[in-house]
Amino acid sequence: MSSALYTRVIWFSESLLFPKLRSGTVSALGDQITGVLCLAALLVHFLMLVSELSTQTRSPWEGIFFILTTLLYFLWRFLRNDVNAHIRLSRRIITILASFVIARWFYAWAALNPNLIYFSIVSGLLYMPLLLICLTLLGCRRHHTLVLIGSFTLAPALFHTRDVLLGTPYSEWRMAPAIAGAYLVFDYILRSLVELENRILVLSEETEKLQISSTIDPLTQALNRRGFQEKRSLSTRTRSGVVIIDIDHFKSINDRFGHLVGDSVLAKVASLIKGLLRNDDIVCRWGGEEFLVILDGVAEQRAGDLAQKIIDEIAFYNWERIHEGLNRVTASAGVTTSQSGVNFQEFLHQADQALLRAKSMGRNRVEVSSQSS
Repeated sequence: MSSALYTRVIWFSESLLFPKLRSGTVSALGDQITGVLCLAALLVHFLMLVSELSTQTRSPWEGIFFILTTLLYFLWRFLRNDVNAHIRLSRRIITILASFVIARWFYAWAALNPNLIYFSIVSGLLYMPLLLICLTLLGCRRHHTLVLIGSFTLAPALFHTRDVLLGTPYSEWRMAPAIAGAYLVFDYILRSLVELENRILVLSEETEKLQISSTIDPLTQALNRRGFQEKRSLSTRTRSGVVIIDIDHFKSINDRFGHLVGDSVLAKVASLIKGLLRNDDIVCRWGGEEFLVILDGVAEQRAGDLAQKIIDEIAFYNWERIHEGLNRVTASAGVTTSQSGVNFQEFLHQADQALLRAKSMGRNRVEVSSQSS
């Protein structure tokens, strides 16, 4: 089988057997393991039912567990599509499965056919760590795991003196505390690992937030200078439009209406600018009321046209939505075109000079640098 065909077969099998839910959390991992456990259990119990057809030994538990695990698997596979809802479903499923495993465990020690007790006890001990893993990863309450461990400890403590067990390893009284000690340590290690993973996840999220906050201006949600430098470095275009936009008479807005209104104006201007840009374009709060826009791969004429749209959008916005009496806000813009391989500061200087001309020529207008090429 070729590697491509093998990959397709694996992909098809996973798509068929498991829902397409993806999440990087510990609970989501527990959710997936729950499904794998139910699927593996139903296959094992099916094989056990088939094998019993050729023997004289019969156990009602194989049929019960086959029906149960089949039902639980299909509920797990088809009942929920949302990740969080699916995790909650898995908690219920693993709790139900653990309850039946406890019932079977007590039955194995108290009343099961002597010919099957070895298999029943071994299979129970194999189920136990898998159930603990799912319960812990899914974030089930601690008493669920303690009830499970306590039940597996109590049964051998009560029934190890049965006649059928005399002379076997299962008649040893120390088996009960051995089970309790081993699984309590296993549960502690497992919970410690999950807690460590959760801490790492929290730290990772906090680090990501810090990285974002260090590159984003908190007032306008535009990039700050650091964020601008990082994003511009990723651009592969050889030619881009450079636009510097400055709000006209911004100081008078602060003086007349207060700094809170001024902050609202800055945030709205940034929003209006971003609303006219493409995903690859960059908008940065360059100074107090000044914004720098990089139009990725845009020539001079297109940059000038887009800058004019931005200026018009600001001028014609109903600013009384921000504050009563704020009749109009305008802005001016300077435009140039940058090229790779040339000092970017030179293009900033050209755009800034164009902005100064726009200011000197009456404001609320766009001027294109005469040095653009």
